[in-house]
Amino acid sequence: MNNLINVIESPTRITSHSKSLIDVVIINNSKGKRLVEVLDMGYCDHLAQYVCMKAFQKQEGPKMMYNRQFTNTNMDYFKYLMWDEKWSETMESYEPNKSFMLFMNTFIYYFNIAFPINKNEVKSNYIIQRWIIKGLIVSRNKLRILRKIKRKQCLFGEFLEYIQTYQRIVRKVLIEARRKESDRYVLASKNKSKALWKLIKKESGISQKKSKYRN
Repeated sequence: MNNLINVIESPTRITSHSKSLIDVVIINNSKGKRLVEVLDMGYCDHLAQYVCMKAFQKQEGPKMMYNRQFTNTNMDYFKYLMWDEKWSETMESYEPNKSFMLFMNTFIYYFNIAFPINKNEVKSNYIIQRWIIKGLIVSRNKLRILRKIKRKQCLFGEFLEYIQTYQRIVRKVLIEARRKESDRYVLASKNKSKALWKLIKKESGISQKKSKYRN
């Protein structure tokens, strides 16, 4: 339908008595080469899906952002330039359109002097996952082993309760580690409001809109 296909072919949820393919990845490019894997991350009873496809888009260079700094110092300098200008040529003209164009040309000239355009490379909004420390990786690997045992064997009693308790603890530790790293990221940022919104957009999956650059 509409050239849409599911590329996941192996089970994504496995228990000791059942296997099911309930998690899918839908694509509309059935001709391109792709690498598809189903991975056990050890966090829950659903397996992760990994799909890697070759992009045919031409890679672009670094994105640049152009902006101006409207500081109090710059604005005071701009006021001084406008005040120091004699405006004789503008005032002596009897044609309104000509006077207006002379004024605008002078205005833009001093505007660019006082508020020059700054060219900066747009940095990625990717936040380094510093919260994934060695201890969490060890706990993740241990949980992965326990979940494999749980899927292959029918467990009862204390061992099953131990696995479930361990999984709850790992989840709580992961949530707390991410929360602390988010707090650290916001507190270390110069613009805390902007950093907070970056986190909100990242966690909610909202893509960044293209910035409107001012010349």
